[in-house]
Amino acid sequence: MAVVDRIARLLAIVAESGREGCRLRDLVERSALNRATAYRLVDNLRRHGFLRQGADGKTYHLGLQLLSLGAMAGSHEGLREIARPCLMRLAAEYSDTFFLFVRDGYENVCIDIRDGRYPVRSYTRGIGGRVPLGVGQAGLAVLAFLEDDDREEVLSRNRGNLESNFAVRVETLPDFAEIRARGYVSDTGSCMIPEYTGVGAPIFDSNGQPVAA
Repeated sequence: MAVVDRIARLLAIVAESGREGCRLRDLVERSALNRATAYRLVDNLRRHGFLRQGADGKTYHLGLQLLSLGAMAGSHEGLREIARPCLMRLAAEYSDTFFLFVRDGYENVCIDIRDGRYPVRSYTRGIGGRVPLGVGQAGLAVLAFLEDDDREEVLSRNRGNLESNFAVRVETLPDFAEIRARGYVSDTGSCMIPEYTGVGAPIFDSNGQPVAA
């Protein structure tokens, strides 16, 4: 396994641990790295600000350097800043929670959330959370407006993940032609949280490609 792959895996494990943080022994167990290698990589990540130690001195959490880099990446196109007033207005008007996702390869990444009067749980686990395209209304909104070959490649790549981890069968996804004709997604079956539904609308770049929702 390449060093970059090991680092990415360690950061993902710490991110998944949430506020509780992650102990070194858990990182070793879940990453399948030996203790010496895991400690060396974790210590380097800590020194560079990508990880920080908790107050107990035993757990690791994501560091502020990641937040700094994420902010720079998120503002590259200014999408979050452009969309935020709209999200705030919608949340205030409808008292519901609104999300902004951007496409990253075969996944959607949540880059902003605006809670209304009635905040809802989310399968994304907050800003920075990733879900495969095909999950949720935002994912369907992006998929529907992709070129046919691109969409087929995404679904072929994500099929196993969708079925195993999200109980989503590719064969039962909504009709993409109907979504394109309507211009947005409104589908209860694509919501991962029981008794919740939602609407997803695509956002296009200057070339007419769906890049967010």
